Amino acid sequence: MMPADTASETSSNDGPVGLLPFFESRSSRHIRDTSLLDSRVLLFENAEWLIDDSGIRAKMPAGTFKIPASRLGELTTSAAGTFLFWPTRMAQENWTRISLFIEAYRQALKLHKGRYGPQIPDELLDSSLSAAMAISADKTRKTTTN
Repeated sequence: MMPADTASETSSNDGPVGLLPFFESRSSRHIRDTSLLDSRVLLFENAEWLIDDSGIRAKMPAGTFKIPASRLGELTTSAAGTFLFWPTRMAQENWTRISLFIEAYRQALKLHKGRYGPQIPDELLDSSLSAAMAISADKTRKTTTN
């Protein structure tokens, strides 16, 4: 059984898009056993994401993608600067809409304040969300032109 405090993600990346070649990759696991998540207290929900007392998880028919609250403030660097890891990472995924992730991520930062490290500066959050939107738009543009 994997530890509950482990981020889970699929590893389907079709290659670099826009800023993507510059971002470091992170190692994480895809949890298929959702029984570990059944006893969580639901704090927020939108069409694709749930926030519970342990972090954020995606609504997926097979398994789940989970980001523990302790990992919400993780950073990544690129030639363009330093960004929050999760928004830029989720912008690369085809299975989620970045606008819904951003909505849930903002809520998770508020609801889990103090559990992921120091307060995230507004400038860092804004630049990270802008980068995520740009990555997602670039990915969509490349998908529709191919």
